[in-house]
Amino acid sequence: MDNLRIIILAGGKGERFWPRSTRRKPKQVQKIYSQKTLIEETIIRARFITNKENIFIVCDPSFKQIICKYHPQYKNELNFIIEAIGANTAPAIALATIEIEKLFPDSMYLVMPADHYISQKSIFKKTIQKAIKIAAKEYLVTLGIIPTRPCEEYGYIQTGKDIKRDKITAKKAIHFKEKPKKNIAKKYLAQGNYFWNSGIFVWSAKVILEEFHKHAPEIIKVIKSSKAKKLSSTFKKLPQLSIDFAIMEKSKQILLLPASFHWNDIGSWESLHNLLAKDKSKNVLLSNKGTQLTQRFSKNNIIAVDKGLVALIGIEDVVLVQENDIIFLAKRDKLGEIKNYLNQLTKNPALQKYID
Repeated sequence: MDNLRIIILAGGKGERFWPRSTRRKPKQVQKIYSQKTLIEETIIRARFITNKENIFIVCDPSFKQIICKYHPQYKNELNFIIEAIGANTAPAIALATIEIEKLFPDSMYLVMPADHYISQKSIFKKTIQKAIKIAAKEYLVTLGIIPTRPCEEYGYIQTGKDIKRDKITAKKAIHFKEKPKKNIAKKYLAQGNYFWNSGIFVWSAKVILEEFHKHAPEIIKVIKSSKAKKLSSTFKKLPQLSIDFAIMEKSKQILLLPASFHWNDIGSWESLHNLLAKDKSKNVLLSNKGTQLTQRFSKNNIIAVDKGLVALIGIEDVVLVQENDIIFLAKRDKLGEIKNYLNQLTKNPALQKYID
């Protein structure tokens, strides 16, 4: 895999993890499921596949400062590609590919977010090796996760017939589906030809740049023609599109490779209920400082408190978070409203400090 470059997308705001994730300390530098931060876990995973010279972190200037504040060793150890502003994953990937190709022409690429849980690194590496072989046949390869439950948190990919390339069996990707309601997710699970969209991709520079020119010329042409000094104003004008919407939903060159490693997208508080250890009543406690949880007639709760005792009586299906002088309490089925709630906070100057 000498020709492989890894792009780590580290620019997400992490709003669905508020109030623990804020502008000054986003979830990428939070310790969620281990004693290492999410970005640190992702870099370790990348280093298991290739050396540090081939790893590139894409983020805006403020995120680079934050990452280097909490991990000063990365400032000179890793490569950063700086977006002028966060403009979603399609512009980030386009910019990173163009910049890396100047250093390493005709590379293969592994693109992965900085906020995933992936165990079994050896299986992950073998899966990437298979994906590279398929991508070398001029395909965009997306890794699909076999669903274990009807989930409203993830996007889905509908697949068609099996495609065999270089003795490796992949599947034709037919449709990318948005995060479904639970009744729809149950249907996907029953049908058996739907996979969770991992957001992890493998492709060659040649193919992804061709697909950008074909399906998102308004992104690739503008970035290519922009001079470094004007990149800031350029990014403000770009459409803020995800790679799924800009390319993957339109391309005819996509194959899905089923992945068998343990995976979880650490996208929200809800994701922790499926990842972290639970007590006999299915309560989850996230704490780095020995908080104690006691309960009576309480189940299916997610608690993130870093000191003292949390006592629950008759509480079900809620999220309770204490972060400095913020106490956040919500029903689990209403967590999708966090972004709307934060938008309300931004309109009140007196509450700005609780977002930062």
